[in-house]
Amino acid sequence: AEYMGTHRTIYCCSMRLLHSSLPVLIHTCSAVLGPSRVSLLGAASFVAARALSSAAIARLRPYSSSWGNNNVLSSRGQANEIDAVAANSQATHHAHTLPKTRQRGERGTFDFRVGFVQGPDERPVSPWHHIPLRAATNSSDNDNNTTTTATTTRPPLYHMVVEVPRFSTAKMEIATKETHNAIKQDQKMGKLRHYHGPIYWNYGALPQTWEDPNSIGGQEVWRSGGDNDPVDVVEIGHTALDTGSVVPVKVVGCLAMIDDGELDWKMIAVREGDPHFDAINDIHDIESCYPGTVSGVREWFRWYKTPDGKPTNRFGYNETALDKAFAHKVIEETHEAWRALVGGRVDRGGLWVPDEFA
Repeated sequence: AEYMGTHRTIYCCSMRLLHSSLPVLIHTCSAVLGPSRVSLLGAASFVAARALSSAAIARLRPYSSSWGNNNVLSSRGQANEIDAVAANSQATHHAHTLPKTRQRGERGTFDFRVGFVQGPDERPVSPWHHIPLRAATNSSDNDNNTTTTATTTRPPLYHMVVEVPRFSTAKMEIATKETHNAIKQDQKMGKLRHYHGPIYWNYGALPQTWEDPNSIGGQEVWRSGGDNDPVDVVEIGHTALDTGSVVPVKVVGCLAMIDDGELDWKMIAVREGDPHFDAINDIHDIESCYPGTVSGVREWFRWYKTPDGKPTNRFGYNETALDKAFAHKVIEETHEAWRALVGGRVDRGGLWVPDEFA
């Protein structure tokens, strides 16, 4: 275990170095080769990285025990009803009865689903709508998820629903248009989707959030609208988490990615229980604990679609990794957008919402 742990650490640092050095490599080659050849070079580098990383993952897999199998409601009465349902979800969490997962179908097939059930009768629930956004820090937490004692103030924690485990390639996601929103593998042109190389962090969504396509941002994001999904979250810790895991995370920053003209926020978080959880409290703390991670996340999401012939993704706000305060503001805004969605105040466009919210 010690031997494999050392080699996994070496591998992770190597891949983070590779991704963080890509911008320098591309900038240097642009001066030598000219801009017209840079995109081809970048794609070739990404494919090479995929081959190297896939081979390394294949060697490590048998030894890893932790491998991952701005519209607001205008009707106050309706808002109160939604708040009551959300409060019930929060009370459920305080009772330590977060949903359990139940798998259906065979992994790697079109029928495979990771569903969620709750209670002794195992009634189906939605990971998007029924799991509360805010995670309790202890039994005395208030509505703002801030617990104050004589010695410490706990930061707000949010629930993360893990879709894609660290070091995996299958593109798993919450099925926003299916009844009960189970997690499934994404499909494109009749094929199950895989990333062209493993993602190096746990990837998932914040429940009870929604990026509204009709909420148009400013010039800093090229006036892009939301991508019609829950907000994405990248958990940067060193432990792989299974698909369907629901874990409390501390959100410490975010990136404003523009993908196919849509604003696709990437929250950057660390899970409760990670060895560096207490040391990472804002975006600038990450470098000392997980060097190269922020630039690595940015470059991974910039390049990951280029092997399919698509252009690189862009990042708003001059590619700045925005801080914790900014990220929390985005979370609150997208939570309000979700409340408008489930309250029927905006067009749902085929998105599934439970009857108790409708």
